[in-house]
Amino acid sequence: IYEETKEKYKLRILAGKNGMDNVTGWVHMLEDETIINRFSGEELAVTTGMKAGNEGWLLRLVSSMKNAESTGIIINTGMYLKQIPEEVIDWCEAHDFPLLEMPWEISITDLIQDYCMRIMSQMHKERQEALLFERLLRGKEVPEDFLEDIGNRYNLDGTFRIFCLLPNILQRKVPVPSVRAEAGKRVRPVAERKQNQIPYFLIEVNDLYILAINDFPEEKAEELICQMKSIFSSFFEKKQLSLGIGPACRGIYNLKQALGRARIAVQMSRQMGRPIVDFNQMGVFGILFSTE
Repeated sequence: IYEETKEKYKLRILAGKNGMDNVTGWVHMLEDETIINRFSGEELAVTTGMKAGNEGWLLRLVSSMKNAESTGIIINTGMYLKQIPEEVIDWCEAHDFPLLEMPWEISITDLIQDYCMRIMSQMHKERQEALLFERLLRGKEVPEDFLEDIGNRYNLDGTFRIFCLLPNILQRKVPVPSVRAEAGKRVRPVAERKQNQIPYFLIEVNDLYILAINDFPEEKAEELICQMKSIFSSFFEKKQLSLGIGPACRGIYNLKQALGRARIAVQMSRQMGRPIVDFNQMGVFGILFSTE
């Protein structure tokens, strides 16, 4: 969004450039830090700095937002806050927390409305895409124009590797919605990081969360598995989640087979009480589970 709107709203990045890949789920007007405890993550805040006269207020605000896993903050300078304190800029830079400045003459209302409309449009597009990706995973046909569209982002003839995340719904305390939240907040930035730029899609199908990664270098597979283990460590420790990893398959029309093998791996993960199972390492068990 920033690149598309920086000139229109005269936005300027002051700090936290390394965090600009963060996903933005919604935009809020924020003048009181007490509501941050209601944030769920991925919020972008816009403030006039009305309370900036209170010593240390702005620094407390950005640190609280960072702790709440918010996306970043835009400060509308010129009225209540003439200049952003250096200590705030330095803190945001040190913690990769995006800090942007927007001049007072720019309408906060226009920016928030514009950003929220863009976010809703993107969410609608992602929902439509998820339905069509699910058809591919089930081995069903999809419209040619959909394949043409995603062909600009994915190598359709390349390799796909599927990760199946299965929450343990038998445990009453398992926070199923938070599994999806963690997958969105933690996995996406890894895949979208500029040095990676890995094509992927992440969807929910029945009781599974399915992450499919396109053309991921095989030599980095172990590194990615370690990252997944770290991302969901708290769920694994409480036996609230099982992860099955399928082997690489070639071509988007073979996603059904790839998903089938990832399901076998996650089934073994659940039955054996192991947090992660890679189909490639199942050996004879892969054959046995495949015949069940």
